[in-house]
Amino acid sequence: IYSSVDLAAAYELPFDYAQGKPRPDGFLVVSSGRRVPWKNFERLERVVAREKSWRFFLAENLPRTRALGWVKAADVFVLNSTYEGLSHALIEAMALGTPVVATAVGGNPELIENGVDGLLIPPGDDNALYAALKRVEENRESALARAQSARAKTKQFSIDAAVSKLAALLKNMNPVRSQASNGMKVLMITGDKNFVSSERFALQASQVEKLVPVYWGRGTLWPKIPKEHFDVVTAQDPFWRGLFAWVVARRTGAKLNIQVHT
Repeated sequence: IYSSVDLAAAYELPFDYAQGKPRPDGFLVVSSGRRVPWKNFERLERVVAREKSWRFFLAENLPRTRALGWVKAADVFVLNSTYEGLSHALIEAMALGTPVVATAVGGNPELIENGVDGLLIPPGDDNALYAALKRVEENRESALARAQSARAKTKQFSIDAAVSKLAALLKNMNPVRSQASNGMKVLMITGDKNFVSSERFALQASQVEKLVPVYWGRGTLWPKIPKEHFDVVTAQDPFWRGLFAWVVARRTGAKLNIQVHT
């Protein structure tokens, strides 16, 4: 089950001619993330510098609405990593309808079929990256067609889709209780303080008899677990939270479900 992405997230375009913030001239290449070695932003910058009319912007340390605005405004979004899990940044670019170029590593080939939804290149190959960017620049129509194909694929990463699949999995883990529509009690170990007030909580709670969230994150040393029977113990990343859920499940005889956000 893929982790969900807010596909309807608002964005704020960085250009406003009325306020004296025009779009940079030329072919705009955008990427996003922290400057860590495996993201290869420096190599991307060097490739972009080969063409005088190309411009590069890294959406780093920005509010999400502004970062998404840069991705939306780009001529192409590039993910030049040597390592990826299932990149939420790539899914967001796809959902915004921006043409994408990504390395064929990790979960990227699960998201992008080369030549259909975007362009995949070998990691660490600057010449292949340059050729892919040139291909997008020289044939905008084909690039936009690939972007629309990619956008259609992102529906499977919606909150509704993830919750429905997770609910079905939890029910199938206990076939006796699954005969009743809402017959399962679930304990969730979460690091999201706002989970109870979120849409995700309401959707997940509607699928089971009882959903009890327990916060374990910053500011807490050891969470207090309710003394009642649960059919399933589920947890969100990181590793130590999942390990704690495993211990609780072992002690209580409950099934274990781990939500991995890569």
